[in-house]
Amino acid sequence: MTKREQEILIILKENPLISQQELANLLEIKRSSVGVHLSNLIKKGYLKGKGYIINEAPYLVVLGGANIDIVGFTDAPLILKDSNQGTLKISMGGVGRNIAENLVRLGLNTKLISVIGDDANGIQLKSHSQQIGLDVLDSLFLKNQATSVHLAIMDEHNDMALGLSAMNIYNQFSLSFIKKKHEILQKATCIVLDTNMPKIILDEVATNYHSQKLFLDAVAGSKALRAKDILQFLYVLKVNRLEAEILSGLKIKK
Repeated sequence: MTKREQEILIILKENPLISQQELANLLEIKRSSVGVHLSNLIKKGYLKGKGYIINEAPYLVVLGGANIDIVGFTDAPLILKDSNQGTLKISMGGVGRNIAENLVRLGLNTKLISVIGDDANGIQLKSHSQQIGLDVLDSLFLKNQATSVHLAIMDEHNDMALGLSAMNIYNQFSLSFIKKKHEILQKATCIVLDTNMPKIILDEVATNYHSQKLFLDAVAGSKALRAKDILQFLYVLKVNRLEAEILSGLKIKK
C-alpha cells in the first residue's frame, strides 16, 4: 500500500460518506487522482467496491506512549541553576508511537492505541500520523488535557544530563476503554506494548490476548517493573542492561 493510499484509508474510516471531490480537496490533489487511488484500493482488496466499505487487511496493534519530544543541546558545558545557550529540537516521540511509525515505514498496516490530548501537541501528533499513514483512530482522545511531553537536556558530550516527563495523561487509560477495543486486539496479528501504559492495562492485555504474539519494550528502569507479572506471556522482551537487572533481580557482571 502506498503512503497516499494509507492516507485515504484513514480519512475513509473517519468519514466513509466523503465524496471524491472532498477527498481531493483534503489531500490537495486532483479528483481524477483520487479515483485512481480508490480503484487501486479496491483491486488490492482494501475497499469493497462502491460505498467505500473498508475491508480490513491484516494489521498490528501498538499499545503505548505517544508524545512530543523536546531535546535541548548546549553550546558549552552546562552551568547548573543558570540559563544556558543552545538549541532545541522538537519532534514526534513516545516509544510506542516511534515503533508504530517504523512499522508503517516498513509497509506494515499498523494501529496505534495511545492517549492524546486536544491541545496543540495532540493536534500535531494526529496530523503527523495521518501524513505517514499511521492509524490512530482507536486511541483515547481527551478534551482539555495536555498531551504527553518528554524534555531532555543534553550535556556537551550529547549525553542526557536531565530528563523530565510530563505523562500524567496515561493514568487516564482505563480498563473500560481497553475492553471496548476487544475486537481490534483479538484480530491483530501481533501486539506491541510499552510500559508507559499503566500496569493494570498491561496485565489486562497480556492475560487476555497472549494467543497473539506479544512484544514489549520496557522503556525505562523506573517503569520496567510494570511488566514483571506478565513476562511469561511475552514472545519478545526488549530491555537494556538496567531494565534487565530490575526485572530479573540479578546484577549483570561485565
